[in-house]
Amino acid sequence: MSLIAHYRLDGNADDALGRFDGTENGSVTWVDGKLGQQADMSAGGRIGGLAKVGSTYSLAFWITLKSGFTGNYRKFLQQADVTTDRSPGYWLTSVSNALHLMVRLSSTTSAGAYTIEQLEVGQPYHIVHSVEQRADGVAIQVHINGNLDHSLFYSGQTVESHGESISLLPQDVEIDDLRIYDHALSKHEVKDLAKGLAVNHKFNNDL
Repeated sequence: MSLIAHYRLDGNADDALGRFDGTENGSVTWVDGKLGQQADMSAGGRIGGLAKVGSTYSLAFWITLKSGFTGNYRKFLQQADVTTDRSPGYWLTSVSNALHLMVRLSSTTSAGAYTIEQLEVGQPYHIVHSVEQRADGVAIQVHINGNLDHSLFYSGQTVESHGESISLLPQDVEIDDLRIYDHALSKHEVKDLAKGLAVNHKFNNDL
């Protein structure tokens, strides 16, 4: 179990592992970030063609909000054939500065929850969203800055993965150091990533 793709977003959308380079469409601005440069997605451009996830995965990234809530849900990441898919799909919420991190399951298109922690505008946050398909259901965890924000379990459910690749969408956010893993990250991996340390392989200890 290991890192599938690593997008430093340091002036381009290349995969540092050389396997799943992304493609810029429209205007993406590169600005100073938490680790080198980061992608400012507020100018209307998108980054597509990123690696896809299956039924068990973790997405780890830094996000900085450029504005507060607007009364509308605003999607900034998706792996989907159509805009309604959540395979996964990530939104800025409509009435608070929480994130809405969703995944499509066999009985619902909207598994997941709002983050408990509210994000401050202009402040970078490290997010890890882990989805693990187990024999008896689906386990979901969200960590913010290395700390568990919430944990959910959907008994008897299976993950439905749609779409051929992940895209970063035009939105009022900056994204840095996006990493895609083929496993649910352990608490030690999560904490190392929040400290800016490299994590390429799974530790032996459990979540």
